[in-house]
Amino acid sequence: MVDIMDLEGMVATMVVVLVIVVEEVTVVVDQEDMETKVVDMVAVVEDMMVTMKEEILEVTMVVVETIMILEIIVDNSSQIMDP
Repeated sequence: MVDIMDLEGMVATMVVVLVIVVEEVTVVVDQEDMETKVVDMVAVVEDMMVTMKEEILEVTMVVVETIMILEIIVDNSSQIMDP
């Protein structure tokens, strides 16, 4: 299971990669080489975003399941208290 700290770390890593992409784009070396690097880096960022979406979905599902369990517990306890 992924916790909030893992998500924060992934977001921080993504920001660093995006900063690197921007810095790489501003430096003009060889046009073909630069295009290849930018395409490669964009692919890395896209992969990271897919992974983050999956992790966020996993955390969301755990939260929803926990809320459902808590609602059942509260409902059952209220039935016990008020027969």
